Amino acid sequence: MKGTHKNKWIAGVAAFLVMTAFTAHAQAATVFVSTAPANDPTAVMGTSDNPFTSIQAAIDDSNTNVGDTVSVDGSSGSYTGNVTLDKSVTLTTSNNASISGEIIVTAANSAVNGFTLSNVNGDTGIDVKAVDNVTVSNNNISNVGVLSDTNNANGIYIENGATNVTARGNTISNIASHPSAHGIMVGDSSSSTTATDSITLSNNTISFVSSEIKGGYGILINHVASHVSITGNIINNISSGGWTHAISLDFDTPNASISNNTITALSTTGTGDVAGIHFENDASLATTVSLSGNTVDGGTVATDTSKVAVNAAWATGVVAGSSVTGPDGASYTYGYNAFATLQAAVTAVSTNGTIVLGSDLTTTAQITISKGLTLNGGGFTIHPNFTKTDSTNNAAIGILNVTDAVTISDLKEDGTSGTNLHGINLFEAGNATFNNVSVANNQHTGISVNGSTLTVTNVSTSNDGWGGIDIDKPADATSATVLTINGTSTHSETTVDIIKDDNTRDVTLVDSNHQYTSKDVTNAGVTGTAYTLAPIVVTPVGSGGGSVSGGGSAGGGGAAVSTAVTTPAATTTTTTTTTAPTGQVLGAETFNFTAALASGAHGDEVMQLQTRLVADGFIVSKDGKFGPKTKAALMKWQKAHGLKADGVVGPKTRAALNAQ
Repeated sequence: MKGTHKNKWIAGVAAFLVMTAFTAHAQAATVFVSTAPANDPTAVMGTSDNPFTSIQAAIDDSNTNVGDTVSVDGSSGSYTGNVTLDKSVTLTTSNNASISGEIIVTAANSAVNGFTLSNVNGDTGIDVKAVDNVTVSNNNISNVGVLSDTNNANGIYIENGATNVTARGNTISNIASHPSAHGIMVGDSSSSTTATDSITLSNNTISFVSSEIKGGYGILINHVASHVSITGNIINNISSGGWTHAISLDFDTPNASISNNTITALSTTGTGDVAGIHFENDASLATTVSLSGNTVDGGTVATDTSKVAVNAAWATGVVAGSSVTGPDGASYTYGYNAFATLQAAVTAVSTNGTIVLGSDLTTTAQITISKGLTLNGGGFTIHPNFTKTDSTNNAAIGILNVTDAVTISDLKEDGTSGTNLHGINLFEAGNATFNNVSVANNQHTGISVNGSTLTVTNVSTSNDGWGGIDIDKPADATSATVLTINGTSTHSETTVDIIKDDNTRDVTLVDSNHQYTSKDVTNAGVTGTAYTLAPIVVTPVGSGGGSVSGGGSAGGGGAAVSTAVTTPAATTTTTTTTTAPTGQVLGAETFNFTAALASGAHGDEVMQLQTRLVADGFIVSKDGKFGPKTKAALMKWQKAHGLKADGVVGPKTRAALNAQ
């Protein structure tokens, strides 16, 4: 009996010891690394008495488990060679350990903390691969790359597909390369298949980043990234032989937040731009990107103004080329500059450049366009809030005396707050194109076309007092008026959809998709033509000012048509029943391009463009969506055909496509 009890007791103790050993094994442990001799060579490897002499050996050891901490002693000497963190552990240092090489993070749920790192013979300091939940903090990264290096250099590189990655409290300096150099780079511009998400870059100090011929960047967000937070960083002494951006969002960054960053000492010896905060192809800049508390000092806004933005919430109207010192808005750029008013952007943008709206705008005077340009409205609305004073101030937008191409796309105009205004007035505009433009609630005409050539695709007018569109050739206009209508039109007017004031004048309407019916109308003895999307009944009323009295170089449009034009009750608001691509298929392998295409566009013309690019040997997916790969392929095609490689199908590129 006593022996039985003894056996049971021994068995219980053994079970307790096994359980205790298992519990101890399951708990996170610290694994030690040191170049100093072991205090007790007989101890287990990785203990403080018998540390590993190699960082990689400590990580790779089978007794180093997920959740452990690998602690590297920096007091005993430096470490040479690349380190691959392929296990979910925390890599840290007890005495600021120094590594000559690269740390490559390939395991999720890991961290790198507190190291001094250099990698002169390599391209990157710390490289975070496409993994989740990684923290890189309080490291001193310097002397990565050299100016003669043919590869880009990165202090910290967070690759495509990484999610929930934080880089905070790091000091990054002396990052150099012959091409581009980046303090912190997120994503890869050559791929658009895997996005980065939830990236936090906070309280880092980034300085002395230099590129010999291309871009010098403090922080670059490449590819498609969402939920990026860039806050509290100090960025200074960024230079280049090409262009310099302290913080650059080069692709779409929905829900990004940029706050409380301090930026100083930006420069370039090249011809590119110098910008504190730069937006390139970022469709989300207006709706979801938040900016607050940033300061820029000692930089300059670029003199290259081929692309500018208008965002009333950000910009302070800094003129291109002027010194930048100040709080939010002083150096926020889309491409190269940002403005609080559209007229300021029109004045500053280079001829045939691009303006992108980033917010709704209210204007207290006519916005006058007298140079070739592209205005991408981004779906935002312009609200005129003023009264007509004379023939030069009688529309929300006036396109006047310009022979170069003017393209307006994805823009709305609402004249509710204006008095005696047209929505858009064209006079002697030789090559204007409107795509997806909507005008409404103007007391005079929605769109007034005078001595001009205008092509519209998917135009919409509503509740304009003198009709949707007026086409005329005033006495002081030297050019004929030609209006070409493509796509699908919508009108909701109480008077007439389109009116030609005087049939004796050189005025032509080309209805590509046969959407309209027409009837001659007489007004004060002058015969014109009314066009509507539905059958019309015309009843002359025998009085009114007519178009003759309404001409003039910027007046346009004529007075209200004194002819009653009625439609059946069922078609008061009308739409066409025919839809068609904006372009036209001319043969088995030929397509006539008509639309201006750029990043964010989609549809038939984009699909046809992609088909052409593939046929010409420039590989791109044929999905009908104008994304980064389509832009890159188009730029190569443009370069091969001797065109400006801007990745936009403008008039010259469209002509080259149609010529083949």
